[in-house]
Amino acid sequence: MQDAELKAVESALPTPGAAESLAACQSGGKRVAIVSNNYAEAVVRYLARTGLADQVAHVEGRDPSDPTLMKPSPHLIENATRALGVPTAACIFIGDQTSDMEAGRTAGAHTVGYANKPGKDEALALARADIIIRAMAEIAAALP
Repeated sequence: MQDAELKAVESALPTPGAAESLAACQSGGKRVAIVSNNYAEAVVRYLARTGLADQVAHVEGRDPSDPTLMKPSPHLIENATRALGVPTAACIFIGDQTSDMEAGRTAGAHTVGYANKPGKDEALALARADIIIRAMAEIAAALP
């Protein structure tokens, strides 16, 4: 599994608006962590390949020895907020899956559902996302 994820990094394309959103966070003094059910090294390599590594303060990936700690468990989010030294209640967690909304709510973070495909907004609303966006550029536009 890890080898497949590392190979996928070579062809993965950035989400439209993600670079602008990361830049807006950085210029606004907001620290960013990426929390993923993927292998952390794959995320780190992707960020390096796309030139985004300097805009992400921490990457929290799955623990391959214990799949029960993956989202929807709040474990990865809690680890990331500890690494940033920020209370989880002061964080905004953005995700595109209902399991992301469950993990964020359980951890105590504010949740933003990213409806990146038609019909996802309904599922994310049912998962009780605090806010739903349809484009990552909405994050950049919302930040001062």
